Amino acid sequence: MDDLFKLNIYIVQGQDVKQGFAGAQNFLKKLKHPPVITGIIVAGLANPDYLVEIEARLLKQVIKYTRTF
Repeated sequence: MDDLFKLNIYIVQGQDVKQGFAGAQNFLKKLKHPPVITGIIVAGLANPDYLVEIEARLLKQVIKYTRTF
């Protein structure tokens, strides 16, 4: 998961923001380079039973190799 560069954490209004971030901390503390994190308070999520949604964005670097003879 070294390609992880950004997390958006959507937290339903009225929920404890600290708990929203705590859900990701066990995973994030294992990373060599922690990502940028944005917390967003929302009125609700697609599934009303969910209180937190975490969106992860990855960036994969592609190295182009050219060899001429």
